[in-house]
Amino acid sequence: MRKFILKRLGQGIIVFMLICFFSYIIMFLIPGDPVYALYGANISPEQYQMYYKQLHLDQPLLLRFFNWFINFLRGDFGWSSRYRCSVNELIATRLPITMYIGILSLILTAFFGILFGVIASVKRGKWQDSVITVLANIGSTMPLFWIGVLGVYVFAIKLGWLPASGYTSPFIDLGLNLKQILLPVIAMAFCQVANITRLTRSNMLEVINDDFVRTARAKGITEHEVIFGHVIPNAISPVINMIGMLFRVVVAGSVAIEKIFNIPGMGQLMIVSITSKDVNPLQACIVVISTVVLIVNLLVDIIYALIDPRIRLQ
Repeated sequence: MRKFILKRLGQGIIVFMLICFFSYIIMFLIPGDPVYALYGANISPEQYQMYYKQLHLDQPLLLRFFNWFINFLRGDFGWSSRYRCSVNELIATRLPITMYIGILSLILTAFFGILFGVIASVKRGKWQDSVITVLANIGSTMPLFWIGVLGVYVFAIKLGWLPASGYTSPFIDLGLNLKQILLPVIAMAFCQVANITRLTRSNMLEVINDDFVRTARAKGITEHEVIFGHVIPNAISPVINMIGMLFRVVVAGSVAIEKIFNIPGMGQLMIVSITSKDVNPLQACIVVISTVVLIVNLLVDIIYALIDPRIRLQ
C-alpha cells in the first residue's frame, strides 16, 4: 500500500509541475499586450517601459516562469491589477465559496445517485426502474448552464420561492445562505446524479447475477442482507472512483454556475481575470483548482485501493 501511495504521489507531482508550466506559458500566448490590457492604452511610452520592466517582460520566458514558480511554491501568488490587492487575498476569500458549493453538490450527487441506482436495480423491470432510467437518461443530456437558467426562471422569477442570485456567508446568515445556494447546488448535482444512477444500476445488476449472490440466497439470507451485505459492497467501487472523477467536473462547472447566480467564487474570478487580462489571478485559479482536484483524486485512489486490493498491483 505504501508503494502504491508513493507511486500515485509521484505521478501527482509530475502532473502538478506540468500544469504550472503550461498555465504560465498559455497566458502569454493570449492575443494582446499585457501592459496595455492592465494599465490601459493611454499610458505614455515612458510608463509603458516602466510597467514592462515591473512585469519582468524584458526577461526570457523560461526565467520568468522559474521565478514565478518559486514564488508560487512560497505561497506568493502575485498582485491583481484588476482588484488592486494580492492574489492570496482573492484566493483565500473565493476558494472556500467554490469548495463549499462544490462539496455540497458532490454529497447530493453521491447520495441520490447511489440511492436511485440501487432502487432501479432492485426493482428491475418494474415501474420504478422505468421512471428512474428515463429520468436519468434525460438528465445526463441536459447542459449545466441550461439547468441553472431554468431553475432561476421557475423558482426565482415565476414562483419567487428562492433568490435569483447573490451569496451570503453561512456565518453571517445561515438561513439566507441556504436559500441562495439551493439552486446552484441542485443545478450542479442534477446531471451528475443521472450519471451515478446509471453506473450504480449497471454495476448492481452485474453483481446480482454472480454466483456468490445466488449462494447467499440459497443459504436463506434475507434479500435485505443480500443487497446491503453482499451486492452493494461489491458494486460500489467503480461508483466511488467515478464520484472522485466528477469532482473536477463539479469544480469546472462552477464557472458557469457562479456566473449565472452571481456567486463570488473561483469561477467568477477566472471569468473577470480573462476579460481584463489579469494574468496573476487567472494563473493562480488554474493551478490552485488543479491542485485541489489532484489531491481529491489521490484520496479517491487510496480509498479505491483499500476497497479493492487488486488496484494496488496496477
